Amino acid sequence: MPTNLIQAGTVNKTIDISTRKKDQMTAALVESNTTVTTKVNLKFSDQKNKSTYKAFNLTQNQAHSVVGIPVGAVAYSVTVTGEDINIAWA
Repeated sequence: MPTNLIQAGTVNKTIDISTRKKDQMTAALVESNTTVTTKVNLKFSDQKNKSTYKAFNLTQNQAHSVVGIPVGAVAYSVTVTGEDINIAWA
């Protein structure tokens, strides 16, 4: 399962997921013992440049989130504020 480290402060980092086999990904804090709220904004793109957006927060009480990948998505762009996260997809 590919895992991407996304550092806090990252803006619009694009990652190719065209080889994925599953329709979901997991985002998790690298260090879950934190009082900082981490904001995650995802933009999924398909081959026709149609975009779908998802946003969520990660905190000490909710250190991970499972995100559905839209049908046809071949890449995602991510912006993260707060703490570093890992995003895993398959």
